[in-house]
Amino acid sequence: MVSGSWPRGADAVTCIPGSGGASPGVDLVMPVVAWMIFQVYPPRAANDPDDPRALGCGGFFLIRRAALDAVGGYEPIRGDLADDVATAERLKAHGFRLHCALAPELLYTPMYGSLSELWAGFGKNAMRGLAHSYLNGFRSAALLVLGGVVPVATAAVVGGLLLCGMAGEWRMVCWGSLAAWLTMAGAFTPVFGQYGGARWRALAAPFAFGFMAALLCCAMWRAYRGSPIHWRGREVAPHGPGTETPSL
Repeated sequence: MVSGSWPRGADAVTCIPGSGGASPGVDLVMPVVAWMIFQVYPPRAANDPDDPRALGCGGFFLIRRAALDAVGGYEPIRGDLADDVATAERLKAHGFRLHCALAPELLYTPMYGSLSELWAGFGKNAMRGLAHSYLNGFRSAALLVLGGVVPVATAAVVGGLLLCGMAGEWRMVCWGSLAAWLTMAGAFTPVFGQYGGARWRALAAPFAFGFMAALLCCAMWRAYRGSPIHWRGREVAPHGPGTETPSL
């Protein structure tokens, strides 16, 4: 964690701030978004000079001027859809030391005020996070749906039928789905606590899983069709300028 002094040996310091509180929907989805990002870009890996993975957060990113000048400033990454991550990757690729820390208790910078803003913001970066691979996208969306949405949907449907005196033979399916839902909620309780959301919201995490699965599918469809992304007042390719077209 970042203290009052510059981390020893670091050429750049980036902190992940708290970002909840904008709206109930954003508070529900953001912890799952953060968890997904950290599966791809773990802070521990970002801090390892021998690991090529890097993570940067535009909300708090301090860079030694000499290091930034050495990598050409921001001009080389001006067209990247995730310019903060691109900056971190470029610094590491040139041998500079990056220090990334979770700091929700030190910083608070709400990123989005509504789910529609969150959809647009992370939707533009989705294909980059998937390494421009449809296979990664389909696999991630399937895991989100099968692991987070199906158990709750099954428990709700079968439970409703049981309350109506129907489908008694499906009783064990209902109890099994309910157990899977509660197990998943229990597993994600620390995630919601760590990333700025109330722990009890983990019970509603399936909504966040479904939301993110839909976002990934939409991003893949947009990339497949070649539909442009509206970003910073201009239109860019769905996979970002200067990158290759997504593939399997």
